[in-house]
Amino acid sequence: MVSGKNCVHFFSPLKLKEKTISDPEQIDSIIEEVVDIAKQLNLEVDNDDVQELLDSHNQELTIDEVIEMRKYEQDIEQTDSLDPVESVNQMTIANLTEGLNSIEKGLQILEKIDSNEERVSTTKRGIKKLLVCYEEILREKKKNLTRQATLLEYIKPSTSK
Repeated sequence: MVSGKNCVHFFSPLKLKEKTISDPEQIDSIIEEVVDIAKQLNLEVDNDDVQELLDSHNQELTIDEVIEMRKYEQDIEQTDSLDPVESVNQMTIANLTEGLNSIEKGLQILEKIDSNEERVSTTKRGIKKLLVCYEEILREKKKNLTRQATLLEYIKPSTSK
């Protein structure tokens, strides 16, 4: 089936208009285009893989698949309905530190289990580059916390009555 030689970091889905194509030659042409695009992305895909994927869309869903899809839709709706202000407040120093540390531990695990040093190095660099924004937020939060502590040193309780 499909296996990537390299990690694909970002893949934006293409929006296609819904259209039924019944001409076998046209279908074969589209399958060839899909295979060509997949190969450009360094994916090992052949015509049979694409045909198998297309055929799978003609099958009816099982009850379990429908239930799973509904749960997924509900999760998305719930995520979309989160108050952005509430989400920002959940980004505490502790949560950010825990998240960044967990990612670092994950990268260390990949480094231990993957013998391809170039892939590990590229992956680590890419992930660390993506995490810069969170590290900056964490630094800023820590700086503000330190600044607040410093200000509290100047505020002394009044001793006069």
